[in-house]
Amino acid sequence: MSGGRIALIVFGCLVGLIGLALLIAGAVGLWAHTSLRDDDGYYTSDSERLETPLRALVTENLDLGDIPSGDDFWASLRITAERPDGGPIFLGVGPRAQVQRFLAGVPHAVITDLDFDPFRATYAPRLGRRLPEPPGGEAFWAAQASGPGEQTLTWDVEDGNWQIVAMNPDGSPGVVIDTTAGVKISWLLGLTIGALVLGVLLLGGGVTMVV
Repeated sequence: MSGGRIALIVFGCLVGLIGLALLIAGAVGLWAHTSLRDDDGYYTSDSERLETPLRALVTENLDLGDIPSGDDFWASLRITAERPDGGPIFLGVGPRAQVQRFLAGVPHAVITDLDFDPFRATYAPRLGRRLPEPPGGEAFWAAQASGPGEQTLTWDVEDGNWQIVAMNPDGSPGVVIDTTAGVKISWLLGLTIGALVLGVLLLGGGVTMVV
């Protein structure tokens, strides 16, 4: 067998393996799309408790760069939270610089890590003595929700640097919430179908080259 034929067979095997990997990825994506989403199209985590004796719970910086937004947004984020006693809670997502300015000198906890099996949250306290203004009166929030009982914050993800904040609406200390996080990815089904089609083409092309 000539070297050219061997090279063609090897190349065909590689193409076929890539096609097979795309088929598997597409099948997994299609299964997730049909089985793991809720009625609103979100992939949602289990409810877990987050708490701090300080005046706010804050995520670390969400660095989202160069992603479609506006009418072409690529994903929606949905956060639900409820106090165990059913009392009022505030949720907000805002630009990091303005969140940092709002919480400067205010004692709060930054969520630095989350382990899910079993669930464990790691917090970094930021100490201070300043009393915060009621968060609901601030104008910089890209999305917010506030009130008694379960609150739902929905945000069409935009590029930039963001932080998510949970507080008592009056800024009082002691924030305890049972919360879930969900994401809806607008292009996932199209990407899944594309992977399936491309996988079939590459697998077929690889088999043809080997034969």
